[in-house]
Amino acid sequence: MVGAITLLLFPARSTLAAPSYLGTSGLIIVPDQRTVGHGALVTSVRFLDLDRSLGSAGFSGGTQVWSLGYGLLPDFEIAFSQLRDREGTKGIFSGKYRMPLFDRSSPLSLTVGAIDLFDSQDFSPYAVVGYRLRLGPKQVSPVALNLTAGYGAGMFDKGLVAGAELALGPRLSLMVDAKPGTLNSGLRFFSQGFTLDIGLLDMNDLAVGLGFGLALGGPGGGPF
Repeated sequence: MVGAITLLLFPARSTLAAPSYLGTSGLIIVPDQRTVGHGALVTSVRFLDLDRSLGSAGFSGGTQVWSLGYGLLPDFEIAFSQLRDREGTKGIFSGKYRMPLFDRSSPLSLTVGAIDLFDSQDFSPYAVVGYRLRLGPKQVSPVALNLTAGYGAGMFDKGLVAGAELALGPRLSLMVDAKPGTLNSGLRFFSQGFTLDIGLLDMNDLAVGLGFGLALGGPGGGPF
């Protein structure tokens, strides 16, 4: 399933934490260690066919997801998503908090959160460790690797989750993530603060989406 097409307006990539398909910031499915910038507002809409990839979570293909995320505090974001499929419409709330390990400049962090806090679809808590590795001098070769691994319940099937994003420069990155039984891949394109995400959920099902974000405050937690 092609993961998402997301358009976000931010002044620079360092303040950008692109949303996953459910609205909380992350890769394709798996939340990563970045959060929406403090005071930033992000909205997005996606059109998904989840017949295969997330049937265990109760989705019924042709799903439309609208989401709104906000950086309430540094390293802490909240989000609301509305899911609409053939069986009706559900609203879900999510929260996410990032804790740098050792110090603020450390590339290693622990992120905890939950999707669907009130269990209208499937309460999904998670905890992931993230690691940022810059593969070249920032001014010369802004190539970086963002690694994520941890555990999730609910939509994450009570198992290990993992993901990676390889930034090939300031405009393009490749993504892969997985939960038990599902492998996803994707492409993320940046241009002048806009973002375009395209991927495959379960290496099979198609999703398309649009989004818009506005940075009103400081940078997000864990910039790439």
